[in-house]
Amino acid sequence: MEREIRIPLPEGKILYSVLNQKSDSKNLIILVHGLPGSDLDHPIFAASRYFPKRGFATLRINLYHWKPHARKLLECTTKTHGEDVTRAIDYSRKKLKFKKIFLAGHSWGGPSILFSDANQSDGISLWDPSSDLARCFPVKSRKPGIEAYAYNKPLNAYVADYGSITAISPAMLREARKHSTFKLKSLVRKIHRPIQFVIAQKGIWKKAAKKLFGAANESKSFTVIPGAFHSFQEEGKEIELFKATLDWFRKIK
Repeated sequence: MEREIRIPLPEGKILYSVLNQKSDSKNLIILVHGLPGSDLDHPIFAASRYFPKRGFATLRINLYHWKPHARKLLECTTKTHGEDVTRAIDYSRKKLKFKKIFLAGHSWGGPSILFSDANQSDGISLWDPSSDLARCFPVKSRKPGIEAYAYNKPLNAYVADYGSITAISPAMLREARKHSTFKLKSLVRKIHRPIQFVIAQKGIWKKAAKKLFGAANESKSFTVIPGAFHSFQEEGKEIELFKATLDWFRKIK
């Protein structure tokens, strides 16, 4: 069964979410998308089809959306994302009555979880998480294909053209510059829940993610998916990602 969930946020905002649940499962995975992204990002959407068949309901949250009273990306920072992940955990436990709540975040969904009160969850899986935010919004192009973010005064935003326009607020850019791998390690150290890193072997985050893993408290796990790029889009790689996550969460149950 699939249904929309509207989680109330401060100032009349709404965290639009989609619950997928089979039978009366009391175990929930909150799925956190990347940047820019939504609950329709392929690993997130596909996960909502995979896990309910295996005993875990899923809640796909939209950290920003086009619907009325949703947050807009230009109003957000990663701290905002983290606060909303925390609210999703709280709502899922108190209103939706789930007993075990797990977090899974892809790409920028990883730091969004690190900025949350992840200790309110029962366990975490980070899917090729963005592991050095200071590298993510270059204002000077470092090499061909890596576009620089230029300030757009009418929008009051930093904008890059990757074939489609990506725009972030000055506040998010400043925040990212302060959160290198070294600074993210301090957030990881605050987590005292089982945490897993599932890394794309052909992505760019393996080395930095290994440093975050080194800072993590026990219990923890580090898995590399051979031949996978960042989105795990290669044939069979998404299923390998989901299976590694499922095995990890079942250990915690």
